[in-house]
Amino acid sequence: MIPQYTKRKEEMKNINILKQTDIKYFTPNNCNNYAGYGGCYYYKVGSRVNLHIGVSVNTTSNISIGTLLEQYRPITPVSGIGLGASLEDYSAVQINEAGLITINSKTGYALIDLEYDTLN
Repeated sequence: MIPQYTKRKEEMKNINILKQTDIKYFTPNNCNNYAGYGGCYYYKVGSRVNLHIGVSVNTTSNISIGTLLEQYRPITPVSGIGLGASLEDYSAVQINEAGLITINSKTGYALIDLEYDTLN
């Protein structure tokens, strides 16, 4: 085996390893974590943020569920679509530059996974 390749392979084993302590769990405002959908959490690998939302909500209006820590905020607004109470229903999320997370679910449940870059 080529020595440079072996060294690089060993270095790659330790890069971007996600630890339990890297995951930021949060209790959403104005709704409840839904265990069946995995609750709410986010984490960052490099400059890429992964956000997971699994909630039950008591309204079909837009609601704010929390604010991301500064290093996890997008540089421009980002949005995504996910599941509602069934495969036929949908929910939506938007995150603004200040890190405010807003969701909308027509059915009372939201399951959304979103990835975006922070460029820092």
